[in-house]
Amino acid sequence: MASKRSDAKQNRAHLLAVARAMAKDGEVPSFNELAKKAEVGVGTVYRHFADQQALLAGLVEEQLEDFRVLIEHAVANEDVNAAFEELFRGAVELVVHRPLVARVLAGSKDEFRAMETKAEAVVTRAKKAKVIRPDVGVSDFKRLVCGIELAARMGPRPGEAARRYVEIVLAGIRL
Repeated sequence: MASKRSDAKQNRAHLLAVARAMAKDGEVPSFNELAKKAEVGVGTVYRHFADQQALLAGLVEEQLEDFRVLIEHAVANEDVNAAFEELFRGAVELVVHRPLVARVLAGSKDEFRAMETKAEAVVTRAKKAKVIRPDVGVSDFKRLVCGIELAARMGPRPGEAARRYVEIVLAGIRL
């Protein structure tokens, strides 16, 4: 007989699998829709996910790990210009191909504070080295990344559009 902990893990995995199948272009199902499709009570969904943001975080756990690695690499890169560009380009690439990540980053909460702090260190270092304008902050960085993702998805070739928009934005924030 499976333990309660094992059953809970299986239920969470099942809910995430159903939610992934339902998620389209950054849209996450409501808890009622998810419960119905997963054939569980809505209380089961709430036991695993406190709110929509928690469900989003669960849906993108692996992709967020990719973002963490990207940030860590940028933090470790001694070339300030390359570190900033790498982080900016990589973040845009990630959110364009995984729109749920953009939703998570746009609605950042406490669970993402550590990533934001490290990204802020890269942005601050770039400002001090006079690589980017002094009025660019980490909140601007986040909004620009998410804005590029949104704008790029409006056209027929989001990846190509995103690369073009990245060049335009970088030209505008460099010193």
